[in-house]
Amino acid sequence: MYAIEGLVNIEVAEKKFFETHSRFGSIQELSISGELNGYGESLRDGSMGYRLDLLASGSILKADTTPKAYGWQNGYRSFSYMPGSGMRGADHRGAFATTSDPPGN
Repeated sequence: MYAIEGLVNIEVAEKKFFETHSRFGSIQELSISGELNGYGESLRDGSMGYRLDLLASGSILKADTTPKAYGWQNGYRSFSYMPGSGMRGADHRGAFATTSDPPGN
């Protein structure tokens, strides 16, 4: 699934960015760094049917993906990644995933 693969790529890219800059990076900074693969880039530009909301500020990181249009053509599940809680995901009818959702794999 594109949303999961994209979030995994963003997680790895953010860890590398943090090691170098002592902070998490914006999606533009991750793209410029060359660390985003096709899945990460598709979340960045929304081309695979999921919307990305990324909060990266200092040592705070939260990445959320939600279907651009809820349903079989784009997706049903929403996903969230935060360091410490990992990736979570569930069907929220297009709303954001929560930390109480099951692991999103």
